[in-house]
Amino acid sequence: MWWRGALGCSPDSLSLESAMYRDHGWDSFGHVSVIVALEEAYSTKIRNDEIMALTTNESHRPFSEREV
Repeated sequence: MWWRGALGCSPDSLSLESAMYRDHGWDSFGHVSVIVALEEAYSTKIRNDEIMALTTNESHRPFSEREV
């Protein structure tokens, strides 16, 4: 998955259930890395109001369904 490299931790340590402040390196700075990786992976821009709601890997799923 695209987001596993964004936090600089072992890919095996993350899953769809991973969440901000609950997993390795996913603090406010890690969140910026996750958002940038998400934007790059799906060639999209994420609105500020959306960024605040994207705090779990599960919440990222709709981006894979957006038209590029």
